[in-house]
Amino acid sequence: MQLVTELKDSLFNDDIADLCIDLTEIGIDSVMDDGVLAEVPIAKTIVALSKTGLAIRERNMLKQTLTFIRAFNSETISDEQLQKYKDKMTDNKYAEKELGRVVYLLDRNIDNVKSAILGKIFNAYVNGKMRWDKFCELSEVNERMFVSDYKMLLSDEKMQYTNGNYIISRLIALGIMVEKDAPNASKTSIEMFCNIKKSDIDVFNKSDYQITSLGKELIKYLNVDFRE
Repeated sequence: MQLVTELKDSLFNDDIADLCIDLTEIGIDSVMDDGVLAEVPIAKTIVALSKTGLAIRERNMLKQTLTFIRAFNSETISDEQLQKYKDKMTDNKYAEKELGRVVYLLDRNIDNVKSAILGKIFNAYVNGKMRWDKFCELSEVNERMFVSDYKMLLSDEKMQYTNGNYIISRLIALGIMVEKDAPNASKTSIEMFCNIKKSDIDVFNKSDYQITSLGKELIKYLNVDFRE
């Protein structure tokens, strides 16, 4: 509960938001022993926990949390929506449910870019642009995505199931991609007489694929630096 409370205190403080931007640009190594971290409530607690023998895990948690806060504050939120959410977070039950989920996801992240995407998605939720169940769906997909899959999703490469292109399989499994209706080639004799699709026989000769509505929604929040 302590991390949830301190994430709330850190997330909606403009001064801390600016500080998090500076810290992520400087790098964790440069600030681990610096008193400046004491100004960020959740960072202070994470650093304290790192002295108990969980240094590697807590060090990563600190990086992910600062990245999340920076991304969250990189997008504007209307004053009305922000105040509405702050009022909602005075109820510990909601704070634990929603911010507790964010803390859990950040603790599991390894790639900074996924924490940045999570920050963008959470910003949209707080801003009233999506319901809680949609946030949960998108954040779950984000956690399970490979960074390389994101890069392909954003590329201009034609989405075809070619030899070795196993990324398509992962995107389909997550509901991000779907097979187009139109086939690539005319029916073979096997298809006509045995009622078996050619694509079921030759997995490398399938039709093109397209992005689903869920995939299009996710892409809205991918305006992050994939070099992180």
